[in-house]
Amino acid sequence: MKSLKHLNLANNDFRGVLPFNASFLKKLEVFKVGGNSDLCYNRTMLSSKMKLGIAPCDKHGLPLSPPPQKEDSSSDYDYGSEDETSVKKKEESHGPNKVVLGVSIGLASLVFLIIFLILCAKCIVLDRFWSLMISNTKGTMERKRLFCVRYAFQAVLYAVWRERNKIIHGDKLLPLTTLKRMIDKGIRNKITLMRHHGVKGMGELMEFWFLTRV
Repeated sequence: MKSLKHLNLANNDFRGVLPFNASFLKKLEVFKVGGNSDLCYNRTMLSSKMKLGIAPCDKHGLPLSPPPQKEDSSSDYDYGSEDETSVKKKEESHGPNKVVLGVSIGLASLVFLIIFLILCAKCIVLDRFWSLMISNTKGTMERKRLFCVRYAFQAVLYAVWRERNKIIHGDKLLPLTTLKRMIDKGIRNKITLMRHHGVKGMGELMEFWFLTRV
């Protein structure tokens, strides 16, 4: 019975309830049972969508209504064709999902490309700015100006590093004007300390620093 694929019981004047369930019928490729007017199927075991060609049973095990006299091709329960139809419907239903997925991947790739180009541009600008600052701090400019540029650069880096630590620890950042005043005060304190230690030219250096603020 396991190798049974075709079962033709049509026009045999069978009576009673069809003894097969849905799991047995699904194993068959072709099943014909039409032409048996006194044969019916149990509605709790088989669905009316199968189109077996026989009537459903009532509570007494008798056919509810007479089956059709002529057996057409639709009464042959061909499971193979039904499976192919269901597969085609599933493929059609999954079609729009594939289109949406493709569009989503394309948009995500475009957004990633834009972000990547922006980051590359920022890196190029930052690299040029850093190279310019290094070249200025290593240049052959006037001694007083070179000292102010170097120490101001150091003070700015320290202020940025301190504000970065505040962001990490969730502290409130200082306003930009306050940072400028703190950097200016730090440079003036450095020049004053060097002058108290007897470093030559610190008086003129303080005047030069005040001139840069004008």
